[in-house]
Amino acid sequence: MAVRRFILVAAGAALIASACGDDGASNPFSASTATVAGSTPAGTVSASKAATTAPAATIADVEVFSTMNIAGVTPGAKTSPKFTLKEPTVITSIVTYHWMPGGAPAPGTIGLQGEDGKTYGPWKAVGTAGQGGVANAYWTVTPNVTLPAGSYLVVDSHPASWSWNTESGGAGMASAKGHPAR
Repeated sequence: MAVRRFILVAAGAALIASACGDDGASNPFSASTATVAGSTPAGTVSASKAATTAPAATIADVEVFSTMNIAGVTPGAKTSPKFTLKEPTVITSIVTYHWMPGGAPAPGTIGLQGEDGKTYGPWKAVGTAGQGGVANAYWTVTPNVTLPAGSYLVVDSHPASWSWNTESGGAGMASAKGHPAR
């Protein structure tokens, strides 16, 4: 059976606008997606008719915010990055960068703190290699948590190794992807 997928582009526009301004030019849609469960139509099915299932809608994740860039980095972020959501949003992934000569420490945790003081997470990160094959440079969590509209700080368990540079404004290098909540 073929499954049709739909990408809801208009719904992600508000997320892009909140992260980078109204034009959204610096945040292209990514290839990763999150699936919204389909439903079975109501009614009875006779033995002579096969049951049908509505196609699952797929919502494309968008980059909600990013302080990542390709300039040289220094460990020991001066501050945590802050981002604002204009609408309730499902955060599907958060990545922080910990490049250090000789390798980064074992992955720790990543969490979020709302402007109201509420903490989300922390979630245990998984490490992947960074530039030059440096082990555990990227720390990734996949919380799939729904956040209300508002401002949030990224909280990393190891700020001493969290990379930053002038282009990130001294903030730890991080990015998050997600999609509008339903």
